[in-house]
Amino acid sequence: MKTNVREAIIEIRKQSVNIVINNAKIEELYSYIDKKYNIPGNLVFDMLFGNKANNKFSRFEVFAVMDGICHVDDSIENDLVNKYFTDQEIEAFKNEKFEIDTLEFPLVFDAIKISDDQWITKITVRDLMKMRFKRFITYNANTQRQLKKVVKNGEAVYQISINQKAVKSIEKALKNNSFIANTLTFNLPEDALFTYDEEKKQLIIEKASGVDIVDGYHRYLAACKVFDNNHDFDFTFELRIIHFDEFRAKEFIFQEDQKTQMKRIASVAYDMNRASNQVIGRVNKNPMCNLYGMLSINSGFCDIGVASNLIDSLIFKGKKLDQAELNVEIVKASRSLSNYLNMVTDAIPEFLQSKVNDRQLAVVMYFFKEYYEKEGMSPEDLRHMVKLIEYAVKHVDEMKGNNAFKTGKIGITAVKVIDKFIKECLDYV
Repeated sequence: MKTNVREAIIEIRKQSVNIVINNAKIEELYSYIDKKYNIPGNLVFDMLFGNKANNKFSRFEVFAVMDGICHVDDSIENDLVNKYFTDQEIEAFKNEKFEIDTLEFPLVFDAIKISDDQWITKITVRDLMKMRFKRFITYNANTQRQLKKVVKNGEAVYQISINQKAVKSIEKALKNNSFIANTLTFNLPEDALFTYDEEKKQLIIEKASGVDIVDGYHRYLAACKVFDNNHDFDFTFELRIIHFDEFRAKEFIFQEDQKTQMKRIASVAYDMNRASNQVIGRVNKNPMCNLYGMLSINSGFCDIGVASNLIDSLIFKGKKLDQAELNVEIVKASRSLSNYLNMVTDAIPEFLQSKVNDRQLAVVMYFFKEYYEKEGMSPEDLRHMVKLIEYAVKHVDEMKGNNAFKTGKIGITAVKVIDKFIKECLDYV
């Protein structure tokens, strides 16, 4: 090549902007490359939308896609291929065919029939990876969520919209064996050949060019990442297989999107991979703590989502710990928080009789940071701390900057507001 694969792919994405937003054009592109080079559409899709690292594509694959976009879009300069490939490469690649390592059919799933076009079964990560490496699993941009327009160096390209934070969270749960199996959804192409054996309760796919992953793409990506780092990894997902046309597939995705969404602050309380929630869980189950059984999601001493954010911000944020070190920190923080809450509620028993609001909770947890980091505080210092907490809790609703608490999430701004308020309280205690 006259340049490297990465630069050529960047050029392809830049030049194909008008193609990827036109369904007819992209189907024409897939068809041309498939017929001329035997390259499946899902490989072309991966290259166009950045679904795979650039260095995973061969020079031949890059050549075929570049030739394809020039064929489909007349506005792209005809000599684009010549800018990136030598005469020898062009001569070698123009008649080459892609070798597809296909799956062996039939594919047989033990499945429950829901309707004539919908079945429920299961699939292991290892079987998923077999399909992945045979390029059998695709992401259909026509039915999935909108592509994301990204401008790089003044040039617009389109990419799959991926929530990397969600992928990392699922990846971590899969690695820790704490992920609870849920459903992936595969849509068979309209021309797929299949039967359902009512007696054996089996879905038998006799032929299909691939499957579109209609729901569960982030879970699929997370599973791929874990498997790539550990080929012994396996996990079983529930699998829904459907045979919907494009219109019905879109209806299905819309329906799935209508599920009731938790408020962000409520959702936090359900993430049991989060160290702060593990601390809260331990304290709540400690019969020696005055708040034993009172730290529940829907009722009790405080809003658990807010408490989780506070513990995370004040105790764990910024600490780079491996899993063993984190486990030690969780145990230490749990024990310390139990003792601290006992000290506070023994001195201020009213806390046991009513729920504290977010601002009052922020005051309580603000002092826990000092208590936690300064082990062995003198009795006199502890008595002064309790007096300061009692005064601050009674007056916190009057402090300036209460807007920082409106969203429920206690971030850096809210902590700064509390810090300033506590310093003001020192003048009165």
